[in-house]
This record gives sequence, C-alpha cells and structure tokens, in this order.
Amino acid sequence: MPTAFREGILIDDVLLVAVLAAPHDRPRFLWQSVCIMVLTVLFMQAVCLGQSMADLSISTEDWSQSDVTVAPVLPQQSEPCQIHLRVHNHGPADARNVGLRLVVEPPSASDPWISELRLESVPAQASIVDVVQFKPDTNGLHKVTVTIDPEDALPETNDDNTAALTFPVVRRNVLILYHANSNEPLMRMRYQTHVTYGGGRDERTYWTRRGVRPLLHRMGAPSRSNLASVEERVAYWAESGEDLIVDELINGNGDESVLMARAFQAFNEQYPHIWLAVWCSPSPLGSYHKGLRYADAVLPEVYLRHEDEYRDSDWHLSADRHAGFADRAFITLAIDSRKGKDNDGRVTPRWSSDRAEIERQIRSLRTARPEMMGAALYGNFAEENLIAEADDLFRRYWIMPVLTLRQKADSKIVTLHNIGAIDARDVVVVGDGGSGNWRNTLPVLEAGTSWELTVPDGVQHVDIEPSATVTLLNGSHTVID
Repeated sequence: MPTAFREGILIDDVLLVAVLAAPHDRPRFLWQSVCIMVLTVLFMQAVCLGQSMADLSISTEDWSQSDVTVAPVLPQQSEPCQIHLRVHNHGPADARNVGLRLVVEPPSASDPWISELRLESVPAQASIVDVVQFKPDTNGLHKVTVTIDPEDALPETNDDNTAALTFPVVRRNVLILYHANSNEPLMRMRYQTHVTYGGGRDERTYWTRRGVRPLLHRMGAPSRSNLASVEERVAYWAESGEDLIVDELINGNGDESVLMARAFQAFNEQYPHIWLAVWCSPSPLGSYHKGLRYADAVLPEVYLRHEDEYRDSDWHLSADRHAGFADRAFITLAIDSRKGKDNDGRVTPRWSSDRAEIERQIRSLRTARPEMMGAALYGNFAEENLIAEADDLFRRYWIMPVLTLRQKADSKIVTLHNIGAIDARDVVVVGDGGSGNWRNTLPVLEAGTSWELTVPDGVQHVDIEPSATVTLLNGSHTVID
C-alpha cells in the first residue's frame, strides 16, 4: 500500500492541505496539490475582495427608522411631495456611482411612475440621504419600491438591496395630531400629520424627514403665576419662529380671558407665517371665542370614558359654529392604559382604555361632525399598543373611504356620502324585498362627494355591501367586525 500523510494549516477558517506522497504516487498527488493550490489562491482572492467590497442596504422593516419616507406623510392628489431615501454602506469600501431606481405603483391600472438617479458616492461605514420629487395624479394607496444598483453593476457582499413602502395619497387634507409624555412610542405610529415636541434640533429633523409637522409646545403665558400682557405673550410665542401649539390657557374669568383673546389676534396679525394650534377646554368662555378664531387649528379637549357621556351629543358643534371656528376645530380624544388610582387618588383609567371604546367615540364623533377632517389624541398615560390601536382607527375613519347612507322617511331616494379623504371604488348598494334582491354598483365615489339613487318599489333594508377598503359609518358596522 502506498504511504502518504497530510499536513493541515488553518488560515481564515480554511484548511489548506499539503500532500506528501511516495515517489511512485507523486504524479497523481502532484496534480491534487496543484488543484488545491489554485483553489486556495482563488478563495483567498475572494476573501480579500470581500473584505474590500461595499455592503449597501435600504430598509422599511422598522417604520420608526424607515429609510424610505414620504413628506408630507399624507400627500394630496395633484400636489407635489417628496420621497426621502437613505442608503447605508456597511462595508469597508466606498461605493461609487451608485444607481437607484424608484417605481411608484398607483392604485388604478395606470402605468407606474419610474425615476432613476445616481449617487456619486456612498462612503464606507456611512449613510447618504437624497430626495426625489413626486406628484401623484390620483389618490389611494400607492406603493413605492426602491432598488439600489438595479443593474447589479457594483461588487457587493450582499445584493439584496430592495425596499418597499405603501403610503396613502388623499384627495382632501387631513389633520391628525398626537401628544404623549415621550415621543418614542409616537415614532412607531404611521399616520400622525402633526406632533408636539420640546424644541430639540435632532427631534425636529427626524419628524420633518418623516413628513410630520412638528409643533413647538408652549404655555399660554411665560409664567402660570404671571398675568402677562398681550405683548409679553406674543413675544414668548414668537421667540423661536417655529410653528406652535399653545397649551394651558388658564381658562379663567376677567382680565386673563380678555388678554388671551387679544394676544391670539395680535399674534396672528404680526406673525401670520407661523402656524398656530391651540388646546382649550370643550366650552371656552365667550372672551376666548373671540381669540380662538385667529388660530389655524383649535383642539377642544373632550376626554371621555363611557358612551353615556357623549351619546346623541353634537360634540360641541353648535358652540363652535357660534364662536366662528367650527371649520378649524379638531376634537382631542384621550386614551388611558392605567389601572388603579393616579397620584391624586382618582380611579383609573379615566378615559378610553380599549379599542372598542375608542371606536365608539370616533363613530359618534364622525356621525355628529362629518365635515371635521381629523382629530387629535392625548396619550400621556397610554401604552404603545393602545396608541397603535388609535392610530389604526384614525386611519380607517379619516384617511380611508368612509361611507354613510341616508334615506328619508317615505322617500325612494337614498343618499350615499363619502366623508373620508380617499375615493371609494366599486361601491355596491344592496336591498331586499319586492321581486328579489336588488343591487346597484357605483364605480367611483370621490372623497367629499355624495351620490343619490332611486330605490325600486318594494325594496327594503337598503345597505352598503361591506368591503375591506371602505369603512361603513351607518348602522352597526364597525372595523372590529
């Protein structure tokens, strides 16, 4: 038997084998050795090349840190918006002349929108941001897919460089404002258009890139114990030059109310370019009414716990109309995850504590005030999962198509109304009775419009056929169902 032995050397986790053989076996083992040496050289070249290659990536998996965002967060049809991109290079080598391809697929059967661009360089261990301008021709759910190096022209350690994001485009403007003790849970919400913040530069940059409008939180006066003059209040609000949300108006009688109303008017006249939102009690005093009409958004705090507190109410619509700011009022709802007693000994939860109650309040609010395109949320005492439930309900009841159906007594006319922000498509109205089941299909019902149809004789129990893309407000339909 021929004798031979092998000597192994471990280099970069690869076992290199040198073969020594008896003389009469040397040709065969020499050939094996040559093969091993060639393979080793090729492998070492690949290792060295891999160690010097770029590693590009883009991701939308974690919404709070998504590399693809749209600004504003709810783009409007026929209005320009921006698609923000962030490309990472985790490798040790710079990537040069990096190609990017964007494909935006609209909800209809129309052709996708395609944009191609190039990044001059993405340095090693760094990230590069870029912005692409986009103008949607229609409303509805759009999907943008971003591909890095679509032609696969760059040597990389990982070629999986595609990320996709679905985002709504609306026909009508919507305001959704969130406030919480910490913005960390709010970062994982999808649909807020406005958010309060404390003034940090990094925080402002983060929200702006996500298409959310940050509002600097300010009190009603520089000091709660100080009866500040009109001039002092205006200077205090305007010192940052940023869009504002004013809180704690100290809603009292006498001079304080008068001063506050005059300050809002003076601020509007002197700083019309600064967007101003105001939190207030549900029924502010008459003197406040005079000032609130100068705000861009009025946010009455209607914090409720049970249906008995709001059943059959108009959600302060009459008072807001009388005051002259019903067209800019957005009710603030409160949610509460606490159990037991708070620091003041009050039993908790004090406000909505589950999805079902949040939805009951929203359905009542949307029924009483269908023209109110948005709402605010106070979540100082809410856990993240409860805020997420509210976020989803706000999407369903304000952003998506929301349909109501009304039929007057002794009338054959049925009125269908879309009070949402996105067009409803393929709406089916059904009824039973008479000679059999009756149905009528409407291809499109634009957001903010209504449609009247005549019901045939004998047809009863007219309703809208449920759809996964439409929220039905009439009857007992809920998105929970």
